[in-house]
Amino acid sequence: MILVVGASGHVGTELIAQLAGSGHKVRAMTRRPEKLSPPGGVEVVRGDATDPSGLSSAFAGVDRAFLMSAENTGAAPRPTHLPRLVEAAARAGVEHVVLLSVYSGGTGGDAIADWHARTEHAVTGSGLDWTLLRPGRFMSNALQWAAQIQRGNEVNIPFATRPSASIDPADIAAVAAVALTTDGHRGAAYQMSGPEVLTPVEELAVLAVLLHRPLRAVEPPLDAVRAAMSRTGMPDSVLDAILARTRDTHEGTQLLPTVADLLGRPPRPFARWAADHIHLFTDRARAHHDHQRADPRAGPAMGRGRAARRDRRPGRDDHRRLHPHRPGRLCARPGPITCAALLSSLIPLITAAFSGTDVLFFSGLCSIRSASFPRIPPVKEMVWQWAR
Repeated sequence: MILVVGASGHVGTELIAQLAGSGHKVRAMTRRPEKLSPPGGVEVVRGDATDPSGLSSAFAGVDRAFLMSAENTGAAPRPTHLPRLVEAAARAGVEHVVLLSVYSGGTGGDAIADWHARTEHAVTGSGLDWTLLRPGRFMSNALQWAAQIQRGNEVNIPFATRPSASIDPADIAAVAAVALTTDGHRGAAYQMSGPEVLTPVEELAVLAVLLHRPLRAVEPPLDAVRAAMSRTGMPDSVLDAILARTRDTHEGTQLLPTVADLLGRPPRPFARWAADHIHLFTDRARAHHDHQRADPRAGPAMGRGRAARRDRRPGRDDHRRLHPHRPGRLCARPGPITCAALLSSLIPLITAAFSGTDVLFFSGLCSIRSASFPRIPPVKEMVWQWAR
């Protein structure tokens, strides 16, 4: 039996679908089981690390477990949720745990490093066999823009020009599934990235193509960003660490071979993630998604894993889809296209051709190919001047 903690999260949802689809016996633990629409055969249990008394039943009969914690960094003097999960796993006789950690693990010498060093040590010092997953920024972070996109074309995005090699949560889940179900991963720490380096501005441009809308990113001043983060109750030490890492380092911009090495295929590009989830950025589909999360009796939930999304039939407004023979590329279904849109796509490509640019990206139509560019030079040495 494999237990998936955080089964209603972006990674957990994908993981239970992948494990169940491969025939494994899966138990999904979540604080809100009524909002989970799992694949057939998956056992759903309520579990919350803030209530240790209920964890014993969740871990009973489990031999492998995927662990993650939603406890905010700095919410307490030291992490409490993850250690409780590990203790419950040890009491139940779990043999192997896979922990969803963060990209830098416990390195960095700041409040974030100290917190995650403690969470990782709770696993590595437990006496259990373990595997650590250290992914970079999630592509699903773009869902934070959905409400603004539904209201209009202007989207406020902090650090909008800060690049990162974002990763699809489905790829994280696939690596977790490999670590949980195959040999050779115990005692390993896997740092992971996606296949391309993009800024949030460039990710928004991909969504603009899919939605046929002139979306525009607005980057708020740093002072405003800090004030907004401070209002959430985040400790100053954590706030300072986040700002310093984001502003002063290139952390998370490296293209890593981990996903390709473990899965035998390249990681999925942002364009593919966006195409799979574009329905969550529209008013009608978002309302339906929220209804599905609130009422599991309403049928297969949109956006609740690839198995559920396969049940969604394309409608008249679905003018974009992934190219069937070119992963990560978009092709057009019959739909509206204007001369202006065509020219706006061609101008950056022509400009780049005359300037000798080798790597092109424009609104998801072109992307960095990991096979051709296994390593990306420092961001400051790259020139991506499109749409400015």
